[in-house]
Amino acid sequence: MSLAGALGQQNDPIATDTSSPWSANSLLRAIMAAVGGGGAIPAGKSSVDINTKTTTLVKSGAGVLYKIVVNKQGSADTITIYDALTATGTPLASISDTTKAPQYDFGGIKFSTGLTIVTGGTTAGDYTVVYL
Repeated sequence: MSLAGALGQQNDPIATDTSSPWSANSLLRAIMAAVGGGGAIPAGKSSVDINTKTTTLVKSGAGVLYKIVVNKQGSADTITIYDALTATGTPLASISDTTKAPQYDFGGIKFSTGLTIVTGGTTAGDYTVVYL
């Protein structure tokens, strides 16, 4: 069933015409693109998947952190983000409860030395880190 059908708009030519820029399907695609696509990796960005409790050097050198997507929650998850090649210094950010959101949008936090992420908790979750 189409989105228009699910919304009960089968007889509305604007809602059912998927070629129209004003159709329900076209509008939904535009909204999803505007809010990050619900975890989609934007063009030109890189990503890495972390699915163990570990310290991960995501990138060496300068870059930008865009978001962390929670693919699967672990138990008592923690995520700590450093501008470093190891888990040292003052964290850029820390997430202590991944049940609050399916993704964390950092809006382009710049890092200069490197991007290191420490994941912890009782059981490992699964996260996608999107960066440049």
